[in-house]
This record gives sequence, C-alpha cells and structure tokens, in this order.
Amino acid sequence: MPRIEPVPIQHFDPQTQATLKQIVAENRASSHTFLRILGYHPLYLQQTVAGLQTRDFEGLLGSRLLELIRLRSAQIGGCDECSRARYSADVSEADVACVVAGSDGDLSARERLALRYVTLMHTDHHRVDDDFFRELKCYFSTAEIIELAMVTGTLLGHHRFLHALDILGNDAPVIAFDPAQIAARHPEADA
Repeated sequence: MPRIEPVPIQHFDPQTQATLKQIVAENRASSHTFLRILGYHPLYLQQTVAGLQTRDFEGLLGSRLLELIRLRSAQIGGCDECSRARYSADVSEADVACVVAGSDGDLSARERLALRYVTLMHTDHHRVDDDFFRELKCYFSTAEIIELAMVTGTLLGHHRFLHALDILGNDAPVIAFDPAQIAARHPEADA
C-alpha cells in the first residue's frame, strides 16, 4: 500500500469512478492508485485526469521520443508504475529494453542525446552546461529543447513523488484514509 492510503474508489461519485476506470482501460495509466491518492485534493485530481484524457503525446518531439523520455525518467526515478505503462505504439518492447538496459540499440543519435539529457537531469544536472546545450542545438530546434526540458522537469518531479509515495509498497500506509482530509473545492477552481 502506498504511504498515503488511496481514497477508496467507492468514495468517488459514479462519474469519477467510471472516468478513473476508463483511464486504466485505455492504458493512459497503469492503475488508478495514484489518481485515488490525488482524490484528497480534487483540483489536482481534476487537472491530472484532464491531462490523461487528452494525452496524445504529439508534441514537437513526436510521440516516440516523448514516450522514450517518459520511460527513461520512470526507470531512473524508480517509478515501477510508470515503467509498466505504455502510452505510445511507436515504441516497441525492444526499444524499451534499450532504454532500460541503457544500450543504444536501434535508437537514433537524436534519441540517444535526449535520453542522455534525461539521465543527467536526474543524476547530475550540473553537467548540462554550455557544451551540452551546443550539442542539443545540433539535433533539436530551440523550441524542441524547451519541450525536452519542460517534459523532463515535469516527469522528474512526478516520478520522484511517486517513488516517495512507495506507490506499489506492501506496508501499511503511513497516512490512513480519512474522508475528513479530502479538501473542499474552492470556487475559483471552477472559474
């Protein structure tokens, strides 16, 4: 059980229950455990669900590279839940094996560089220096570099949070479910 006990699925209204189950059925998340934890904060749950429902992985970097980036970040961040999920058919299990094993496999130079960036941001961000940005500029437009950095930064924080939650843990939760701890929605959230 995660360190924060997820809100029981039955505690959500029927529409939210159906939405959480649909997200998992559509492979937009490997389970609804994290979403149920976000249920303590309805605004974050709403925003995350909306993002998962509209996720098309079609940024400037393309669905294949975005999925490789997500998987590498999950692997380094120790997020087993995210490592198991697959959001793009453009990435084969052989590609995943290359990312996880750290081999180059059939990855392009551009893909290898992006994954090196993800690795450095997780492990030694001080090495992302002037020379590294010059190297990035050889393979990516400035807008693509911005996307690479924003996606990586978001994933890094997300995966560290999931890891800290011990999302797949077997121990009793540190914080047990208490319906009184579910935040009330603020009127500004609906504006």
